[in-house]
Amino acid sequence: MKRILTLKKMKDLNAAIALAPDELLIDTTLLSRTGEITLRELSQIINQNWGQTKLILNWDILMTDKLINTIILEVEKIQWEMFSAIRVQDLGALEWLYQKRPEYPIHLNLETGHHNRVAIKSHLDLFPSIKRVVLSQELESSTLQEYLKELEVESEILVLGSTLLFYTPRHLVTPLYELAADESIQVLATSEESPHKGFPILENRHGTFMFNIKDHCLLDHVAELESWGMTAIRIDLPLDENFELIKMALDLCQNFNGERFEIFKAKYPRQLSKAFY
Repeated sequence: MKRILTLKKMKDLNAAIALAPDELLIDTTLLSRTGEITLRELSQIINQNWGQTKLILNWDILMTDKLINTIILEVEKIQWEMFSAIRVQDLGALEWLYQKRPEYPIHLNLETGHHNRVAIKSHLDLFPSIKRVVLSQELESSTLQEYLKELEVESEILVLGSTLLFYTPRHLVTPLYELAADESIQVLATSEESPHKGFPILENRHGTFMFNIKDHCLLDHVAELESWGMTAIRIDLPLDENFELIKMALDLCQNFNGERFEIFKAKYPRQLSKAFY
């Protein structure tokens, strides 16, 4: 089973090299919802000696027609041959990639929807270049097991990281603080309809994001997922500041031990949840 980490900031580069994942997802400021890597820094990253680690470019923002036309001008400058695949979520980006580079491997991000097999299969039928689907955290374990039996492409799921509850390209926070729309700001939100509070809110140039107060964790189910046919698992945490925790998590993915898992949970800075699993 392939182990995937995410590189969001240039300062985490050395940690990414040291952790040596099977695949490294690269989050840029241009294409990723929460990435902070510039295209100039991207060139530095792909020229590192990555050994057996494969690089994947993440393109997970949602775009208007005007925005996608602007972004495509920059995307065409990227050294495509340095990446083993590109991950997309916006179907407009998927269509453009398939028309321009039909031979290029695509990983389709279905984390925020697609809770039925018909929806997943329709994309696979339309776009033969899709080599992997990233499945939703909202699927129950029994449903996951059924889907994995039928999928004819690789599959991936998040086993440790934050859960995105809400995403809109609109800027909902900065107007309250009289800030420019392209500035990044983080706040905590409280629900008026329920006692829940402390929801992390992030706003940046790509829109507004709200995350669950608990992080998603399936580290104790990795062996089960692999037995069902899951081919890739992802840990999505800032690499440098969580270096030791990520090392523990990677070890648990390969050699799970209940006692070490309890130690891991005790050290983890936030509450953990299995969501719908």
